[in-house]
Amino acid sequence: MSEPAAEQQTPTSSTPDPRRRRRMVVISVLAAVVVAVVAVVVVFAVNANRVGTGDVVNPPAITGTPTPSPIITDPAEALPERDPVAGDAPVEIVPGVTVSLGDFEAVDGEAKAPGETAGPAVRFTATIENATDASIDLSSVVVTAFSGADRVPSEPLTEPGAAPFDPEVAAGDTATATFVFTVPVEQRDDVTILVDYQAGVPAAVFQVTAPR
Repeated sequence: MSEPAAEQQTPTSSTPDPRRRRRMVVISVLAAVVVAVVAVVVVFAVNANRVGTGDVVNPPAITGTPTPSPIITDPAEALPERDPVAGDAPVEIVPGVTVSLGDFEAVDGEAKAPGETAGPAVRFTATIENATDASIDLSSVVVTAFSGADRVPSEPLTEPGAAPFDPEVAAGDTATATFVFTVPVEQRDDVTILVDYQAGVPAAVFQVTAPR
């Protein structure tokens, strides 16, 4: 009688399946990527919310010592100027455009507008002649007055009779405006009047002995 055949058993390997191990690695990598993406989205949302509420996020680093802007105290340095001329001399401020002063009078300045102070004043006219072939804009023309060698600013007044330039002057035409500035009687031997035509153009400078 023959012996029963030995029961065959399938050996169990202790080594992990390579395919299963690759799947586990891929899953781990994908999980890490998902976590990183979520973290970036959260940080972006927080920063966007802070910006929307006015907070500064990651301001740039400031290096070096800031240089303060110069403080201009001399009116002559505030804008470029031409050489001074007498009060009755015309000045060509740009080719074809000439400015001149005239009709100086001593008047009693009246306080009509807010902030004005009545007092002894000088009234005069400024005329701009346009000899070009096109109309020119006068909206940016600024006229200022100073008294004395230190150029003490004179206060502009609206009365009696001040009138600004028209917004523009046609080709071949002239425009005239009237200005009133407070000037102490004792300082009228040395009055400086500036006509600033536009930015970047040197101002016309007039040295005037104003009537008392």
